[in-house]
Amino acid sequence: MSDLKKHWILGFAPLVLSFVGVIMMTVGGTIILSSAAKLALFETEPSRVITAEDCRYDYKLEVKRTDDEIKSCLEEKRFVATLRFKNSEKQDIIEGLSALFVGLVLVLFFRKKKK
Repeated sequence: MSDLKKHWILGFAPLVLSFVGVIMMTVGGTIILSSAAKLALFETEPSRVITAEDCRYDYKLEVKRTDDEIKSCLEEKRFVATLRFKNSEKQDIIEGLSALFVGLVLVLFFRKKKK
């Protein structure tokens, strides 16, 4: 490879990686902002509706449940659904933070330094 070609590649690669870092920072910041706004502005619940029919029959034991068992099953399923929903919101924020951090590292490491 000629020296001119090496110089061009060595100059182009940091520019591309820095640009990728800017894009990742933008995406990460957008995810964080969106998730934070959803948490702050809206009181949301899981979208899945849990009904008594979901708990009426125990498929593991192959028996029908009593009314008390159905009530406890409904409470448990609603609790689990709420917990999963909250965990998914936290995962969105963590994904946004990781994208922001990786993008920041790329930008800082591959930015053009003035000579």
